[in-house]
Amino acid sequence: MGHLALTEKKIRSEMKLPLEPCGSLIQDQEILEVALQRPDEVHSINNGLGETVHLHFLWHEHVYYGKVGIVLYCLKEQKRPFLILHTVLTQNKELIEKLLPEKHSEEEAHGPADVFVDEETATSLENKKSQLMATLLERQSPMDIPFEEFHKYENHLAPTLENPDEVFSEVDAEGDQVFKFFKACNSQGNNFYYIVVGVIVNVDEENLTETIVPILSFPTIDGELYRSFKTGQQVSGPPRS
Repeated sequence: MGHLALTEKKIRSEMKLPLEPCGSLIQDQEILEVALQRPDEVHSINNGLGETVHLHFLWHEHVYYGKVGIVLYCLKEQKRPFLILHTVLTQNKELIEKLLPEKHSEEEAHGPADVFVDEETATSLENKKSQLMATLLERQSPMDIPFEEFHKYENHLAPTLENPDEVFSEVDAEGDQVFKFFKACNSQGNNFYYIVVGVIVNVDEENLTETIVPILSFPTIDGELYRSFKTGQQVSGPPRS
């Protein structure tokens, strides 16, 4: 179960507030679309994975349930939502207050450990990372940025996820959805590309909540290597020539 889902469940437990009937509205795409496009408030937090998570909050007056609070946690690309990580539906104002950003300051400091996956998923992600690293090292030119210096470029991970130039998606051999984020960067007058590979992971089976977990990120000055990772379907960026 993911950090966001766990946070909601923990707060509900402390409040002795069970899941509410209005939670069935998670199937109502029209209401969720209103919350995405015309929210009452928008906040942002950092989830510890180098991603800025945006919270779209809306009070919705429903014909049957009455006043329902909707909180959508989503990732954005060029200021547009492209992946909903978690959805909260409640009629409890206190729960809404506890979920909004001022309550997340301590949680942000926890970092990647807050993304909980089962042992099988963790092993699968580690295997994918090893395979990708082997592919990278096999394709890498001797003139490219050496592996030993990759850590010097880690500050480009978050900007690449938040505002990529291009994003590609494909299903790997294990049937998992893989996203690849690409960004042209410049540091101290040096141009290079930064690439982040992430896998869609189900972090809440009850609510079918998914998140992208980065498993490999690296810089490169090799255009051929850069292009070799652009496999699958292009989901954002300029059309391929």
